[in-house]
Amino acid sequence: MQVKCQICGRAEDVPAWSEDFEKLKEGTKHPYICKTCQDLIRSDAHREKQR
Repeated sequence: MQVKCQICGRAEDVPAWSEDFEKLKEGTKHPYICKTCQDLIRSDAHREKQR
């Protein structure tokens, strides 16, 4: 299944065995965020918490 990241707009293939595939297949309302954007968000949050 090909999905588009809601942050950067990059299209990615999600393998059928992944947890993201199951969430998307169920039709949940959660946006898809790619691993790169997840890591950026996590590091920014960690940096803010350090202040």
